[in-house]
Amino acid sequence: MILLTTLKKLKIGIIISPLEMLLPVLLLVFMIIYPDVVQADSQSAGAVITTETPSAVLYQNPFTPEEDEKDGAINENGYKVLFFPQGDPFTPLLADPRQPTSNISYFLGSNNHYGQFDGTFGADIGVVRWESETSGINKSIQIGVMGAAFSRFAFVQTATFLESTDFIIGLPISIRYNKFSARIFFYHDSSHTGYNYTNLLNLNKNTDYGQELLQIIPSYDLTRYFRIYAGGAYRVVGLGYYPSAQDSLIGQAGFELYSPEWKSSYSRAYMALNIITQGINGYTPSEDLQIGILTHRPASWIQFRTAIDFYNGYSPMYDFPFLKEDYIALGAYFDF
Repeated sequence: MILLTTLKKLKIGIIISPLEMLLPVLLLVFMIIYPDVVQADSQSAGAVITTETPSAVLYQNPFTPEEDEKDGAINENGYKVLFFPQGDPFTPLLADPRQPTSNISYFLGSNNHYGQFDGTFGADIGVVRWESETSGINKSIQIGVMGAAFSRFAFVQTATFLESTDFIIGLPISIRYNKFSARIFFYHDSSHTGYNYTNLLNLNKNTDYGQELLQIIPSYDLTRYFRIYAGGAYRVVGLGYYPSAQDSLIGQAGFELYSPEWKSSYSRAYMALNIITQGINGYTPSEDLQIGILTHRPASWIQFRTAIDFYNGYSPMYDFPFLKEDYIALGAYFDF
């Protein structure tokens, strides 16, 4: 539905049938089923299959790194302490436009009459983690630092202008107990608009401001290939636009669907949907659908993604909270 809505609003001059709209979904389902069929055929032919089916969770056992006893001190209660550990018990939300990560995305089409692209630099750094000696990260609690700078640029005539930059920095607490995980994230967000850009296009420029938010997102892995999450955030402090508690509430939910890993390339396909509703916008949903390929380095937690993004809703740039946007973007993402 988000695909059709976005394409209609962008006025792309192609005729799309309901069957064509289902093609991305059918393709991903095929990629999930096909490896199992091949494995079953190989086993029936007497082949020995030793590879494990990957988890649906990005960082949960995508490989088995060697143990390094120097990384942690073993406690008597069966838990060990790791300083500056790799990975995060709560894996990043792939389709969340406010997920601190590093990426660059070019807009293939939008409801604006000029070119645009996004550039983000960010990271999730674990500081200390308590994890089970036997289950590892699957039973763990982690405290870290997470932040990013989200920037959007516009091509207007022959010049490039900065539309806006949002800065996020905060302290996440991540928890995982087998299939259940959650993230508690208290962070500061400040927004800064490019003045030349707003003056050139005569836009309603909202003043630069900062806000403090508390976000809680629980997540559950229904299967090895399917993850759901639902939670929200509350603006503890927000200048200018949030006179009531209802205006400060933000709801968030979504899912992530993965294919089995292609062992030869350390890759897998995925489809992710993120929905955000804000009290300041009357809880009108903003939807982000992302379809792509995820690749990890052997024996490393670093992830690389290429994806196409379909967005329909209010601007994720907080200096334009009432601006409606519809776009299709092609992006490259680095999760570390």
